[in-house]
Amino acid sequence: MRRLRRTAAIAATAVLSAAGLLAYAHPAAAGYGCTGRLVHSFSHYDTRDGELAARSYVYWDGTDTCARLVKVKYRGLPTTLHLDICTAAGECGNDWDQYRYQAVAAVNGDRCLSLAVAGFTADEQEIYRDRLPSSGYAHCD
Repeated sequence: MRRLRRTAAIAATAVLSAAGLLAYAHPAAAGYGCTGRLVHSFSHYDTRDGELAARSYVYWDGTDTCARLVKVKYRGLPTTLHLDICTAAGECGNDWDQYRYQAVAAVNGDRCLSLAVAGFTADEQEIYRDRLPSSGYAHCD
């Protein structure tokens, strides 16, 4: 019976998807506090060795913009993550703490945004630091 339900669910999903009636959030957002559609993703590299250290994902749900900073390097180990998403009007959502996997923050709206991220080892050595865009704000038109 379980197999029949799973097969029916997969078939229904395929039909709705083919008809353009089903929208998906990026799989990386599932269960982590961000909803909506993925609008940007960025890679952040370790300034010491050039290896990929983290990725940030930005989602829009029609009301709020949500950002996730997900560790690639040092997954499972506590490191300090800094995540800020801000509007030109001065509203900011931030998440700064020691995490094993990710940080999440959100702001209302989707205009004139900036994203700042940083990661530090347990002994506070900087792994990466990025601001996107590098100056000013994006999506101001």
